Amino acid sequence: MDMRSFLTSYCRVVRLSAIGRISLKEKDNYDCIFWRDGGCSVYPHRPLQCRSYPFWSPNLASRSAWDSLDPTCPGVNQGDLHSRTEIDDWLKTRLEEPFIDADDPIIREFIEE
Repeated sequence: MDMRSFLTSYCRVVRLSAIGRISLKEKDNYDCIFWRDGGCSVYPHRPLQCRSYPFWSPNLASRSAWDSLDPTCPGVNQGDLHSRTEIDDWLKTRLEEPFIDADDPIIREFIEE
């Protein structure tokens, strides 16, 4: 799928102060647009943000922060065990991943706020 079609169909702008970021649209219940039948319908192609979840810095800040995810994330405290190095690599890659500037006029024509 070309970028124009993807942005038009699946993305929106999220405002973080003066910065516009591209985000996947959500359903009315705030589930990701790609969440279907209890799972991700684009799992092999999900973005890094999704691949690295729940290993986001706020969730790793404390044991209680991590444990608070248990009711909503089926992978917390079960499944594959990931090494600290692997998790740190995901976090580093997320920080280095370029953002699409939602305020770029070329991008803005394809997405809604």
